[in-house]
Amino acid sequence: MGWTIETTRPTLGLTVTHEGRSGMTVKVFHYAISVRPGGSTRRVPLMSITITPGSATSTSVTFTNANSYVRTEVWAGGSRVAFSNPIYITRR
Repeated sequence: MGWTIETTRPTLGLTVTHEGRSGMTVKVFHYAISVRPGGSTRRVPLMSITITPGSATSTSVTFTNANSYVRTEVWAGGSRVAFSNPIYITRR
């Protein structure tokens, strides 16, 4: 399951809400989607950022408006321990 956002704006701002223990990081990935007959292909991320939770509980991130999706992952001790459902961005 995922959410879809349709927009005509050139960029899209989202707020990533996060909490964590010492040693945890939140990684935010923005992937372009290339749709072709027979399926779709995920490419190298358009953008990736790493957030180290501290006193802040949210971080604002701006993404380019492209047919794509955004997903977050929580990492601890070198392993992914949780991830979000994708948020799909559809350019209109």
